[in-house]
Amino acid sequence: MRVSIIPVLVFLVLLYGCESSGDISKLTDNSSVSQADSNNALVTKNVTTDTSIVIQGKRYKIVTNAYLDSSDAIEYYNYTYHDNKIDSSINHGYNGYYSISLVSVDLTDTLFTAHFDKKIFKNEIYGEILARANAVTPDFVAYLPEFNSLVFTLEIWVPESDWGQQALIMINTEGNITEAAWNNSYGGSGCDNKIIISKDGKIMASCGSIYNANKTIARLDSGKFERVLTELLSDSTFLVVYEQNDTTNRKNAIVLDKNFKSLNRFTYKGYYNILGFICPRFKSNNTLYLLNSDVPSLYAVHSNGNHEVIDLNKCEKLTGPIKVSEKKFNVYTEFGDFTFALDTIHHKIRWKTDKQY
Repeated sequence: MRVSIIPVLVFLVLLYGCESSGDISKLTDNSSVSQADSNNALVTKNVTTDTSIVIQGKRYKIVTNAYLDSSDAIEYYNYTYHDNKIDSSINHGYNGYYSISLVSVDLTDTLFTAHFDKKIFKNEIYGEILARANAVTPDFVAYLPEFNSLVFTLEIWVPESDWGQQALIMINTEGNITEAAWNNSYGGSGCDNKIIISKDGKIMASCGSIYNANKTIARLDSGKFERVLTELLSDSTFLVVYEQNDTTNRKNAIVLDKNFKSLNRFTYKGYYNILGFICPRFKSNNTLYLLNSDVPSLYAVHSNGNHEVIDLNKCEKLTGPIKVSEKKFNVYTEFGDFTFALDTIHHKIRWKTDKQY
């Protein structure tokens, strides 16, 4: 099988079958059960059976299972600062085990059962988070016929905290795990995207990668700067934003086409809150509006890859009610709240904020 490697940023290739075609599928029947696991010493087993999908004309129920095993330890390093020195110690958490099955709704056929454990993410998820996390059942995102795959996310976080990361899992209809990767992070700054899927089901994007049904993948790790945003502009264009540094990556925003070719690069300074760099934004049709921090302005990034900077000082202030021809958008930041009214006929913007410039 021939595959192509695209030399934009860092790109790798993942192979998976692409046989069937059809709509992206997700149907829910809202049933769930849980049961204790008598063979494992720690916590109960979580089982969900709340989603069914149609594959090649047959309906299947998704059954997910997760449990911790206290007999299987995962090591992680704990770092402390004392007398201007860094001390490290080895601590232990527990491995988590997971299974995902597709069972026909009449219980006469099992299409596959895929098994995996926490350690499959050892190079993707921060070690302490992975070791300390409980085992929760994966969440179904979509069935993508163009990829011949089902997509799931898995929440991995430190209990009683908001410190965690989300993993992405792709499983083909033969039950093979074709992708197990970091998707996003929470409890601070950085990229917090949900999985984004194009309308035609041929493109999927996460914080870490952009996947094309033609079997190519764009790995978005720059090796130096943190990714803060991956956004689908259209079925064939994407915006990727990295943390901004004035001296070494002035053009930190990149627009890519579906073949991962760079269409545009520009500098976007974004916002820095207490925890780091963020991208306050809203989207209208195929234009993404990014709020800039140092001066009141919007970066309007269009689906064709072009962008323009809108000086809000030259825009009308928002007073009175929203007009019939306007769409209202609210953007909240640590330093102030913004309200925008976009006129869909005259393409003008009115705005207001409680932020002091």
